[in-house]
Amino acid sequence: MKTLLFFMIPFLLISCTQDLDFSVPEALGTEENEMLNTLLEQLNSKEVELISFNQIRQLYNGRQASQIDGQLATKGYVVSSDESGNFYKEIYLQDDASLPSQGIKVVIDRKALHNKFNIGREVYINLSGLYVGEVNTGDGVVGIGGGSDDDELTAISEGQGVNHILRSQTTEDVAETILPLAEITDEKIGMFVTLRSVHFLKEDLGHPLVASKDWYDTKREINQCAADTITTFLLETSRFADFSDMPIPSEGVSIRGIITKTYNGSDLVVALNRYEDIDSDTPSCVDE
Repeated sequence: MKTLLFFMIPFLLISCTQDLDFSVPEALGTEENEMLNTLLEQLNSKEVELISFNQIRQLYNGRQASQIDGQLATKGYVVSSDESGNFYKEIYLQDDASLPSQGIKVVIDRKALHNKFNIGREVYINLSGLYVGEVNTGDGVVGIGGGSDDDELTAISEGQGVNHILRSQTTEDVAETILPLAEITDEKIGMFVTLRSVHFLKEDLGHPLVASKDWYDTKREINQCAADTITTFLLETSRFADFSDMPIPSEGVSIRGIITKTYNGSDLVVALNRYEDIDSDTPSCVDE
């Protein structure tokens, strides 16, 4: 799964660092606790500035991955899982577990990330020395990584991750964020959303999510009707997902997944954490 520039909103620079209470975790390993404790103290003393995901994107020049300077950190909640194989060496964070407004991708050179970064886990990232950019130039998904190669973002190594990606003891329930298809834009990339009352194309019903002819992934069109308007979107599934051969349901469904983009950035897509995140729902329209 794999450039939009967002205009900096001045008051965000202020609101992210004022009146915040950074509590110290207690249930993790001693070393991770100590590093997070130090970071939280630096945030409270304003030695380190907490910035939003959109502010991180502002650090990207739109051309090549670049190193993040200054004493900066960010915080988010894990909303993706690689347990089923639909995500690989990446996690997606959103800024709030209940009322998210933005999300971001973090690329990490490690498999089975779900064992460490479970869904809902609160994570702090010490950004100093990390990189911001696109994994595939022009894919439109600006993320956080550990370096650059030919202008593209490379993954955070295991060694970097230990020092920069710090879990707190908090795991929140990730609430439903229901979005109409018509309201999904690049600003929603990285967020975990629910798409209600959608349906697949009639000719796709009963077929596997990933077509046999596709080596890497398949994009399946989904439709939603509202006010006599049909809005289309894409569900993308990796060949390596353990549910890639599961059938496309014939009834109306709701879909819960992460908003991201295709490998080349041509289209926005939704990606599942697991097949069970497709549920029966009332269809909003019928494909002719």
